[in-house]
Amino acid sequence: MPCLGRSCSEIPRDPVLRYRVRPAGRRLSKTGLHSPEADINSMTTVYIPTPLRRLTAGASKLEVEGGSVGELIQAVDAQHPGVAAKILDDDGEVKRFINVFRNDDEIRSLEGLDTPVDERDRISIVPAMAGGGTGA
Repeated sequence: MPCLGRSCSEIPRDPVLRYRVRPAGRRLSKTGLHSPEADINSMTTVYIPTPLRRLTAGASKLEVEGGSVGELIQAVDAQHPGVAAKILDDDGEVKRFINVFRNDDEIRSLEGLDTPVDERDRISIVPAMAGGGTGA
């Protein structure tokens, strides 16, 4: 019962797009897979918030290569132009109303855009929520 009483075609699918941007001068193993000696970073998952999904063809997560959070954002932007402009300010820093997390840690408390990543990390882009009460 994987579809729980519904036709499997009725269940929305979450598209995951995989992009491999191979840095110049780096090589893949003969199998086409990364080998440790190839010195290529593995794919890291970047979770895209709903407001940016119109720029990523509806994808809620992407798998991209990069050694730092900043490199991942640039790799996403290379495939989906305009994403970086929504995340970064004119100085190239994360906009103050955007939070970027590596796993459960906000990158401002780590090394900012230079925060290193590997294939086990999850990068979440979270727009700050506005609003709140005025108090009683």
